[in-house]
Amino acid sequence: MSVADRVEARDEPRTRAFWIGLVVGLAIMAYGIRGLLVDAAATRPTKAAEWLVGADLLHDLVLVPVVLVIGWLTRRVVPNPLRWPLRAALMGTGLAVAIGWIPLRGYGRLADNPSLAPLGYGNAIVAVVVGVWAVCALWGVVALASARRVHATEHAES
Repeated sequence: MSVADRVEARDEPRTRAFWIGLVVGLAIMAYGIRGLLVDAAATRPTKAAEWLVGADLLHDLVLVPVVLVIGWLTRRVVPNPLRWPLRAALMGTGLAVAIGWIPLRGYGRLADNPSLAPLGYGNAIVAVVVGVWAVCALWGVVALASARRVHATEHAES
């Protein structure tokens, strides 16, 4: 079997998975758009389109540069064993705030329907963020202790 045949055989499952994922994803998006348009009185398609464009711009112009700078800074400033726990904590915080932002701010609430977003989302977001940082702090302590143990073993052997 030639190198080209091996590369083609290796890439075939990925290509098939891509096309399957594309078809399934397009079907899901079409279903969502249909629901958005069919129930236009409740879903407000123009507001949904504004939000989609705004979210895309926020992601591309703010979120991605911030994440890249944080990744670069953690590589330069934070000791190696603590980099991934810190990055995970920052990412978990960002995700919790991003997911909770809409109900926290009350977007989508209607005066005539008090059952939409009725909970105290601020407390929930704080609890999630505290939990994320607690788990990542424990991960950092374990990673630091493990790195010190490995370093001590290597130092003793040399």
